[in-house]
Amino acid sequence: ASQAWALLAKNVYNSSTTNPHQNVLLINPPGLGMTDDRWYSLAELFNSWKLLLNASSDFAAVETYKFDLVDVSRQSLVNLAPVFYDLLSTAYHDNSLYLTHQYGLMFSDLLQDLDRILGTNENFMLGPWLKAAKDLATTPEEEANYEYNARNQITLWGPDGQIIDYAGKQWSGLMSDYYAPRWSLLFKYLEKSIVDGTPLDQNAYHADYLENIGKPFCTSRKLYPIMAQGDTVKIAAELYDKWSVYVTLDTKFMEKKLSKIQLKTKTIRKNIP
Repeated sequence: ASQAWALLAKNVYNSSTTNPHQNVLLINPPGLGMTDDRWYSLAELFNSWKLLLNASSDFAAVETYKFDLVDVSRQSLVNLAPVFYDLLSTAYHDNSLYLTHQYGLMFSDLLQDLDRILGTNENFMLGPWLKAAKDLATTPEEEANYEYNARNQITLWGPDGQIIDYAGKQWSGLMSDYYAPRWSLLFKYLEKSIVDGTPLDQNAYHADYLENIGKPFCTSRKLYPIMAQGDTVKIAAELYDKWSVYVTLDTKFMEKKLSKIQLKTKTIRKNIP
């Protein structure tokens, strides 16, 4: 476990980036041309994940360990998602309906798995947040209003999406019922764009998402679990085995890193007398 934290301290936690939360692709409004703010490689992050899993025999019953395992699992999957997004974007621009569909399915599957691991720890769940808001109410009307505001704050931030995702959260329940549906909707629009031979209608997509996913989520009274479900270590190990094989697809980061090295080399050579 100490090796995992030493590795994380060297890369993930070693940054001068400001407001990285606002640059997480997965919880930003979907569209084309998106980027994800990451200054470390997936290989390093997944290695940390594996090292934490290796310590499960000693710490599986420790609550702080399980919290950390969920958190690192979460970060690993959240950072893997943009890899599939980039592949999907390339497929879309190549007019490949098959690959656009396949990468969309993989992206959506990853979101469902992310929801699973988050649901094993109460600190990463939507249910407790909604319950805390409703518990403040003294009447049924207040309860409905408080729940609406609790839902709206972490999604649309305004009745008509005035500041969408300003307070976005990577929580179980939110992944499955808010983020996943709106990404799936984008993929359907992209596939239709290819079939019709027309550009993506981003405005039509946004209006569709707002009216059929965003606003209904805010007014929904669906109950979500308030207690953790599932074995954190077992699910984390399962997901690591499933998704770690795709780490080698992280070519965009390596190309970016190589470009920086080449630029630095040119600068050094230029300054050599």
